[in-house]
Amino acid sequence: MTEPIRIENAMALAATALRPMPGPPLPPDPLRLQLPPLGYGPGSGLFPDSTALRVIAALYLYAEHEQAGLVPVAEVLVASRDTLSIQDQTTAGKLETFYQRARQWYDRNERKLLYGRLFGLGPGSDETGNHDFQRLFAGLCLGITASGSAARFGRPGPYEDAHVAEAAQQLLGNLGARQYGSVLVAARALHDQLASAVDLLMDKSLQASFEAHGLWDLLHKIIGDQAPDFGRLSRRGQNGQHILEWLAAALPQLSGSPPRVPSIGQGAPIAVWAAGWLDATGILPATYAPGLAV
Repeated sequence: MTEPIRIENAMALAATALRPMPGPPLPPDPLRLQLPPLGYGPGSGLFPDSTALRVIAALYLYAEHEQAGLVPVAEVLVASRDTLSIQDQTTAGKLETFYQRARQWYDRNERKLLYGRLFGLGPGSDETGNHDFQRLFAGLCLGITASGSAARFGRPGPYEDAHVAEAAQQLLGNLGARQYGSVLVAARALHDQLASAVDLLMDKSLQASFEAHGLWDLLHKIIGDQAPDFGRLSRRGQNGQHILEWLAAALPQLSGSPPRVPSIGQGAPIAVWAAGWLDATGILPATYAPGLAV
């Protein structure tokens, strides 16, 4: 890994999507995970609004970093805190605080279920998982990169615009069928949990006890040979978050008749994010969209 991966900016962007909104409180959810209704899908007309879509963007960031092991590794360290050779009182306090607060957070099985139901990611993506999300998201990214490439020869024509708009509507229909009332409550708890895990894993005293240099090196030393490609997962998470944020801003145009999307010019940020997601997913290299540097 030649460059350190930083997720601070992505976390800050996610935090803005989770600010309290005016209105009555959400109904109580004793199970904390309300499963989505069945029978909806692309073309159903059930789209998330911009607020919900920005929350989903934050959840996608968390889902990809769950695959990278940030929260699971933090949980393992906290469970083993009594056997760790930690002398620093501040570090010991972080471990104990994480342990105490874990009672208010989602456990690993609940997170697996949530991320599987929303995005088809991880071992929680069983027969109830959202197995269409990755395909539809890739289709949107391919349409965006094609539109960005066409911009080299002038403004993308009606075909490119219509392709992106159709792909966006299919993805919105898919996500709309996966909404449920407690999604904002879940996102706030998961943001707090991931932020606490990052803070713990970036602790210099904790890193020194494993002879690690940085968060990602610490993860690699703890997970060992089974460690995933942290860079790929983090890039997928951050690029995917930006694409869903862009989609939230484009909702007014997508809701028009006919549906449209904002113009995608050469080197537009959305084209860079789409090419970056596709590259991290292994579908095509980022250089597919000429002039885009990821």
